[in-house]
Amino acid sequence: MASLRGTTQVWTAASGAAITQNAVSKWAYVGTAPYVTIFIKNGAVAATFKIQVAGQVPDKAGLNEIDAGLTDGGLSWYDYHASPSTTELSLPVGISGFEAFDLSPFSPSLLRLFRTDASGASNVEAFVAHNGAN
Repeated sequence: MASLRGTTQVWTAASGAAITQNAVSKWAYVGTAPYVTIFIKNGAVAATFKIQVAGQVPDKAGLNEIDAGLTDGGLSWYDYHASPSTTELSLPVGISGFEAFDLSPFSPSLLRLFRTDASGASNVEAFVAHNGAN
């Protein structure tokens, strides 16, 4: 059976200088990968993130639904709750912290990070690694 593997850089140090409350990362397309891990390297202030996911309309195959010319790609983004929890998943990262968050098993196709805390700006680097059956 074929396997799909990949990584997507959602924040880089260059873009991280302005990462403040309510900042949204690039989105990562993880497809049908059930094994997903988010890696976050944080800078000068403690930061907390949540995960947002987007659903795709069934009659628009693959990435055909995404319109780069529209805000949020033209998609509706939802806060991710790890089942069976009814609250959003919180991802805290301390000052100069390096954290990895395993989301396996994970089924949404698109995800992004959203900074929730009100601390000052911080340099943030983050990427999503994913793999699974293709």
